[in-house]
Amino acid sequence: MKIKVQQWGNSAAIRLNKGILQQMTTKVGDVLDVEVSNNTLLLRPAMPKYTMAELLANSQKSSFSLSDDDKAWLNTTIGREAW
Repeated sequence: MKIKVQQWGNSAAIRLNKGILQQMTTKVGDVLDVEVSNNTLLLRPAMPKYTMAELLANSQKSSFSLSDDDKAWLNTTIGREAW
C-alpha cells in the first residue's frame, strides 16, 4: 500500500485509512508513539500513563485487604524494619 505525504498548514501529513487503523487496533483520537530508524517510520499505539489516584480509583476494593500472608509478614521483625 502506498500513501502520499501532503501539505497540512505548515506541516506535512499522511492519512491512515480505516483498514490501517483496524490493523493497528487504533481509532481516531488515540495517541501514537512515533519512531524513526534507518529511514523507516514506525507508529505504534502509545501505552497510557495513569496517575496513582486513577489506579487506586479503578482497583477492586478487595485488593486493599491484607491477606493472612501479608499480616504474618507484617508481624515479623523484617516487616517492622520499614516502620
